[in-house]
Amino acid sequence: MDYKNAGVDIDAANEAVERLKKHVKTTYTPQVLSTVGSFGGLVELPYYKKPVLVSSTDGVGTKIKLAFWTGKHDTVGQDLVNHCVNDILVQGATPLFFMDYIGTGKVEPEIIEQIVKGMSIACHQTQTALVKGEIAEMKDMYKQGEYDIVGAIVGIVEKDDIVSGKEIQQGDVIIGLASNGLHTNGYTLALKVLLEQSGIKLHEYVNEIGCTLQEALMRIHTCYLPVVKGLWKSAVKIKGMAHITGGGLVENIPRILPEECDAAITGSWNMLPIFGLIQRLGNVAEDEMFRVFNMSIGFIVIVSPDRVAQVIDVAQRLGIPAYAIGTIVKGAGDVRFTSNGTVGLHSGVSEKVLAEQLAHTLEMTDFPSLGEKYEGKVRDNYSKDGRRIIIATDRLSAFDRILCTIPFKGQVLTQMARFWFEQTTEICRNHMIDVPDANVMVVNECTALPVEMVVRAYLTGTTTTSAWYNYEKGVRNFCGNVLPEEMKKDQKFEQPILTPSTKAEKGAHDESVSRAEILRRGLVTEKQFDEMARISFALFQRGQEICARQGIILVDTKYEFGVDEKGEIVLIDEIHTPDSSRFWFADSYGELFALGKEQRKIDKEYVRLWLAERGFRGDGEIPLIPDDVKIETARRYIQAYELITGVRFIAVPGNPIERVRKNLKRYGPI
Repeated sequence: MDYKNAGVDIDAANEAVERLKKHVKTTYTPQVLSTVGSFGGLVELPYYKKPVLVSSTDGVGTKIKLAFWTGKHDTVGQDLVNHCVNDILVQGATPLFFMDYIGTGKVEPEIIEQIVKGMSIACHQTQTALVKGEIAEMKDMYKQGEYDIVGAIVGIVEKDDIVSGKEIQQGDVIIGLASNGLHTNGYTLALKVLLEQSGIKLHEYVNEIGCTLQEALMRIHTCYLPVVKGLWKSAVKIKGMAHITGGGLVENIPRILPEECDAAITGSWNMLPIFGLIQRLGNVAEDEMFRVFNMSIGFIVIVSPDRVAQVIDVAQRLGIPAYAIGTIVKGAGDVRFTSNGTVGLHSGVSEKVLAEQLAHTLEMTDFPSLGEKYEGKVRDNYSKDGRRIIIATDRLSAFDRILCTIPFKGQVLTQMARFWFEQTTEICRNHMIDVPDANVMVVNECTALPVEMVVRAYLTGTTTTSAWYNYEKGVRNFCGNVLPEEMKKDQKFEQPILTPSTKAEKGAHDESVSRAEILRRGLVTEKQFDEMARISFALFQRGQEICARQGIILVDTKYEFGVDEKGEIVLIDEIHTPDSSRFWFADSYGELFALGKEQRKIDKEYVRLWLAERGFRGDGEIPLIPDDVKIETARRYIQAYELITGVRFIAVPGNPIERVRKNLKRYGPI
């Protein structure tokens, strides 16, 4: 009998140590005085006036099972280091050194190397020295092919710079920094629901989340050290920080609150679809979701109101979407979700309400006393005495066809149009007068110009008038824009391009045309076209700026213009709504583009793709759209409104006809 036969292979352990040396050495900072294999890790303290050491220890929990099942072992080490760095960061500490423990039933040198390689990558990125580790082989303690990892970190902070939360006061603002997924918490529930209960395979592509389940669940825990360092460099006074791990927002924020303060969560943010998938498939209560998962907010920073814009700007320049998600109010050290602003998995409107509204969508209106009626693809217009009443129905239009109705769609479009008109009045005068009902806008009558000004920043789209559809067909001069060779789907143009189209009547197809062709046909004058082009680019820039602050990409959009009685150009119809625009999530654009995968969307492109997958591109019979697709489309419309405006969408359920009739009585008998 020898040690190896008893269950401990010293030679394998030695081989593992030799393999990991080259990785560990990449993490050494000038303060490291020891070498790999020393009995202890020696680290010299950098110069501090009143140094305080900050320590923490943690593991990665059930997420480690994904490494066993997939054979991918180089990410859990990164998860572990980043988690620990974030934990000490909340008290203002920067990391000095890290130590690890790996326990396993059988030492596999190749696997150990991959684990430590992952740790080394994260340590190098955070300037943390990996100075000591332990590999324990215990045959009877672990199943074949399994292991566990634990990390311990030590950081340092000046005593006078410790962030304790004691300076937090009423009126301060809570900034949420986005997570990229579950990070390292909630996997026991997630795996139970997604794998065991629902039977989804790890390698399976899931449309709802825009990637395979493995990709979504194995995303590396985000490290927030670069953002906080950026804030310190910008002289931002941080009053409090919290790492949103197990317990979520509900249990982690109170750890830093003064006793007399509550955190009121009132804002909306980009909710990653993996959380909605878990809740829906597992029938998990929303309260439970917020106690178990980070719910797309991985870290929070509390600052005074005058620093909010600066924090969001610094974070987003470093690739981390940031949102003002709440404020500090008088209380007793708790977290409260207010009724007029909290984020929800279904964007503030439950799936039950959406399902019930399927029977009460607004398909058409008939109010002849309001004036002469013109029925557009989505809006019913009534003109009388120089005034137009626009009623946004719930009709869904794509491929220049009316497809179906979507719950609350008309309400979203009206409220979104109002928001954007108010945000762009200094760029161009618009026709809005009043919004007397959730579906209704009263506007000044204008003569609509028969051209839609389409601005595009990315090569994408599935319709016959889209840039990518035509590019894929070999078109390189699109509406007067010469496009370079070898571009890829969803690639960003060097500068936004203008691709005008004719404004088709209901049931007809729009036609993409160039400036020269528009002028040749006499659709508008040269002066009118050039003025519309100038305004369109300015509006698009404003739209991109506002969306970017919320972690959203405004991909492309259309603008419609009219002329008033003086012949002056006026912005009409709608701007930057899910009907007229494409929106993508900024945090996943680069990764999905590099992989050649579909972008995560919050617009009606979801329905276009659903139909295109079934061979429908506008001609022939429209496939029957099931209720679950309609509900998901409604959720995306509402989500777009909340994410972009930062305001919770308040749906008005029930029969819309009687409500609209009542609210329009001030404009005459109906």
